[in-house]
Amino acid sequence: DTDAATETDAATETDAATETTSQYAYQPQYFDLPEPIQWISRSCVSGSTLYFTASILSGQDTYIDKDGNFVIQPQFDYAFPFSSNGVARVLFGDDIGYIDTEGHYVIPAQYQDAYDFADNGLALIKTNDLYGYIGTDGNYAINPQFEDAFNFGHGSYAAVSIGGKWGFVDGEGHYLVNPQFEAAGAFAANGLAPVETNGV
Repeated sequence: DTDAATETDAATETDAATETTSQYAYQPQYFDLPEPIQWISRSCVSGSTLYFTASILSGQDTYIDKDGNFVIQPQFDYAFPFSSNGVARVLFGDDIGYIDTEGHYVIPAQYQDAYDFADNGLALIKTNDLYGYIGTDGNYAINPQFEDAFNFGHGSYAAVSIGGKWGFVDGEGHYLVNPQFEAAGAFAANGLAPVETNGV
């Protein structure tokens, strides 16, 4: 009787484990990589299409689809994931630009540094050692003038540094809070932003 009970318990545990496994929302999928691909990482979705960034053996980055096929030929020194607006940052040489899902530059590679577009349609960029913000057309929304800056957060305000002090600007470059803090961060969803003054 003891052996029978043990077998029943073991069977119950096995069934429970199987049931738990089958409840995963996403089951891993595997595919054979094309020979030149060294690794893949940073999955991203643009529209309804799933992409992965990939690096080939020569060191160039590109994008592949879920079947392991190149969707853009390898050519970049670094490829960032596609963002929700359907463009991705890419590093070409020493400069960063933005491409669409076909690999065409929508904004040429020309920046020392660049970030994804925020919900207000602006992206933080760095050129000539100064930070500014561009729109999706590549034109400056706020001219480069800041020593340091963050991308726009919740509420469409960004923390910027000029003259060694931090303040906050809106999407037109107007100061919401004049530079006065020793440090500052992005606004959170609750409408608050961290700042540092007098070492606190």
